[in-house]
Amino acid sequence: MASTSSNSSAKSSTSNTPLSNIVLSASDMENPEQFVGLLNQSMTNIYQSLIQLQGTTGPVTMQSGLDMNGTTITNVATPKSPSSGDVVTHGFAEQTYSPTAMSKALEAGGSNPLQSYRRMNDNNQREQSSSFLNDITNTAPTANNSTILAGSASGGFIPVTVTAGTFSRVDGSQVSYPALSVSLPLPTSGESVYYVYIQRRASVLFVNLTAYTSDTWQNRLASSGDGNTLVAVITLTTSGLDTVNSAGGGTSPVSGAKVRQFARL
Repeated sequence: MASTSSNSSAKSSTSNTPLSNIVLSASDMENPEQFVGLLNQSMTNIYQSLIQLQGTTGPVTMQSGLDMNGTTITNVATPKSPSSGDVVTHGFAEQTYSPTAMSKALEAGGSNPLQSYRRMNDNNQREQSSSFLNDITNTAPTANNSTILAGSASGGFIPVTVTAGTFSRVDGSQVSYPALSVSLPLPTSGESVYYVYIQRRASVLFVNLTAYTSDTWQNRLASSGDGNTLVAVITLTTSGLDTVNSAGGGTSPVSGAKVRQFARL
């Protein structure tokens, strides 16, 4: 009796086992009992496949990807858990993951505020690490450890040295700089004030050669422009260096100074 080898080896299919392909031939009808058995097996395979596709015995297991050919999947239930791998609807995604839905959690008082978030005038969020502060014109709270030394006046000039030191920037970084030596003219009357500064991306000292007639906060601010931060102030009189009103960050406080010096900022 003619039939393919698959006829005699047909097995019941499961959801994870490909169906057997039973091919019937005319010769199979010569034996009605065998023909009916093969036909029943073929119908059983089809029946089991339909049951699986209907999902009446559990979830439909796909043997390969699902191609919707550009159509949509509708009537999707609400996902049960993050680990279930359920499909989410557009409405669920908007309600749960959209910027509007997540904004409350990301706000300062939310459950998951942004780590980079900073509030102005917040005593609990004192900025201590952002290097952009190095470019801001300011005197305090930067610091240095330089002092002022002067030689003997000669020919109306006096040699002044700002000792080498370390400058601490606002963000906590430090830069070492060499000593600065300069010869400055003595005033013919009153006093002359010179400001020594370090630039925001430099590691050497500079002196503002503008001779101010007094040391005031306004003059200090004027000399701190364009990213310069003051390191020392040099005050000269007709007789030489005014040691009371000349100081760097390493100068000990001196009573009687007209303006607070850098060591006390």
